[in-house]
Amino acid sequence: RAVALAEIDDEILEVLSDDTAETFFDRMQGGVSPRMLGTSFKAAGPAGFGREVDIFEVAGPVAARTQKGAAVKHFHFDSATGFLARVVYDKRAGGRVVTVRTEYSKYEALGGQRVARTIARYQGSQKVFEITVLTSAFQAGAKDGQFTAR
Repeated sequence: RAVALAEIDDEILEVLSDDTAETFFDRMQGGVSPRMLGTSFKAAGPAGFGREVDIFEVAGPVAARTQKGAAVKHFHFDSATGFLARVVYDKRAGGRVVTVRTEYSKYEALGGQRVARTIARYQGSQKVFEITVLTSAFQAGAKDGQFTAR
C-alpha cells in the first residue's frame, strides 16, 4: 500500500520523538509506570525476535501525530546489552488498525555514546522507511560507569 507524504512525516516524527529509549525513561520521570511483561523472550524464525528481549508496556499520549491520541507501546530491550531493540504497537493507519514496529540495530560508538546506526519502521510486514544515522552529538555527562556496554 502506498503511504502518503503527510503520513511519512508523522511516522518519522513519531520514531524520532516517541519510539526511543529516552521517551521510555522520560515517561517514568513524568509519573507513568511501565509494566514489565517479562525478561528473555525469544522467538525463532524470521518473524521472531532473533535474540532475547525484556519487554515493558507503556501507555500514554502520542504527541507527534497529526491525529492525536494514545497508544500502548511495548518497548523491547535486548537482554544481553540493555539497548532498545524495537518498539511494537497497534495504531490506526489508512483507515485500518496495523501493527507498527520500530527496530533499532547496528549499535556503534558515536560521539562517545552507543547509538543505533539503523532505525527501520514497519507497518505489518512492509518496511515503510529506514534511517541511517551518520553522526551524533551528546552533551557532557557523568562518567560513573553506570551505562557501559556489557
